[in-house]
Amino acid sequence: MAIKYDKNKDSYDILGIPPTSTDEEIKKRYRDLCRQYHPDLNKDAPLKDELQRKINDAYNNICPKNRAAYDTERRNALGIKGKIKTSLNTINDKVSKMAFRFVNSSSIENLEAYDQYIEFLDELEPQFLEYGESTKPFLEGVLNKRGKISKETLEQYKKTIKRELEYIKMRAAAFDEFQKFYTATNETIVKLYNKKLNLKEYTDINNRTKYNQLELEEKKLEIKNFVKKLNEERLKKLDSLKIELGKRYIRYNEFLELRGLKEETISTNTIKKLQSMLSIIDQIRIKLNKMGIALEDYLINMGLNIMTVTEKQLESILQSLNPSGQNLEELDKILRGEDGDRTMGK
Repeated sequence: MAIKYDKNKDSYDILGIPPTSTDEEIKKRYRDLCRQYHPDLNKDAPLKDELQRKINDAYNNICPKNRAAYDTERRNALGIKGKIKTSLNTINDKVSKMAFRFVNSSSIENLEAYDQYIEFLDELEPQFLEYGESTKPFLEGVLNKRGKISKETLEQYKKTIKRELEYIKMRAAAFDEFQKFYTATNETIVKLYNKKLNLKEYTDINNRTKYNQLELEEKKLEIKNFVKKLNEERLKKLDSLKIELGKRYIRYNEFLELRGLKEETISTNTIKKLQSMLSIIDQIRIKLNKMGIALEDYLINMGLNIMTVTEKQLESILQSLNPSGQNLEELDKILRGEDGDRTMGK
């Protein structure tokens, strides 16, 4: 198809580049424009069909295979003015660039700085994506401003983006460290206190770069205080167990040791089970007292020891002492201390 020149639709003007541009510069500018107006990157100014057609037609006119014919048509159409404007095309690329920069060096620097800024974002994008982030927010602020933002400003933008990437890395590292602390603490809480932390917002991988180190340290302190409170409650239960054992003349330390238990690792669930055992022991003692039998002697005769007997064994003994038809209501009154003629613990 024959190349025709329309001075109202100058291809160089449409693409926003000087006629002295090299083929590579023209190609790069064309790609930048397509990306600049792409709907995925700039939702406010989507690449409309008409604008896309203009950009494509302009590039088709001055692409390497058609440029010579287009420049000839352009010079003929512009006459002497066109010959003057395009005379730099006869100079080698290096000299033409120097000449154009001499005429408009500031604008050229801004244009080049913008292109370099876009390339800079492209290069950093994989690093941002590694942390679930993107450089797109930094692109949105400069779209449609090619040549309008100074080189110095764009350089400052680059520094800001590099700092933000470092902050993202630090936030991600703090998040990962918090996850280790959270997991280990949760295991301890479940094991010792039969409770569980539920901080979904602080453990959601999508929030990996949301919180800074200080925020996570404050949350850790909050969790530590929560664990401290739980442990204080557990120690109170242990003190209560110690008192209950003392009332029954059972040695606390030996009772725990013979059962393979340690005060620092005994759980609230285990404490409850031990307290439940003491309640069963009291019931058995009362039943045996009625028969004039000491609990300790009874256990020894069965090959058992009050220090190591299990809850299951105690329940089996109690069941054997409660034959069918036994008046359990009377037994309950005795356990509640409502029978003044009987006492517990001996």
